[in-house]
Amino acid sequence: MAVEKIFRQSQAEGVLLMRMVVKGILSVQSGDNPRIVEQKFNTFIAPKLRQLTEEEG
Repeated sequence: MAVEKIFRQSQAEGVLLMRMVVKGILSVQSGDNPRIVEQKFNTFIAPKLRQLTEEEG
């Protein structure tokens, strides 16, 4: 059971990573400003974690 749960979580993380890569490539290809790209990536991060990264600078 635990192995299946880890496998499913790993698959979900892989899908999320691929979505981020595609969104980043499309943003760069369309000439988006780096700040816009950052905002797009922030949509993938939970708000609680987003606050932690903003505080770190």
